[in-house]
Amino acid sequence: MKLSPIIAALRTLCPRFENRVGSVSQYEDLPDCGKLALPSAYVIPGEDVVGEQRSQKDYWQSLTESFYVVVILNNARNQK
Repeated sequence: MKLSPIIAALRTLCPRFENRVGSVSQYEDLPDCGKLALPSAYVIPGEDVVGEQRSQKDYWQSLTESFYVVVILNNARNQK
């Protein structure tokens, strides 16, 4: 799955992130590579579900691709 169109759409449609939208290959790697300033978002590839083969001669089957968007916000209390 190509995540770059999803990242580009989030950067365009969500100006609050100020282009701080990235991607990671697996959820386990997020703490190690999550170095963007807050607020930020990360796009993570999800599960691909492939349907049954419906043709004897060539490939004809349904494919469902999914992705996750993890939004990270600052949860610190404002002392003002």
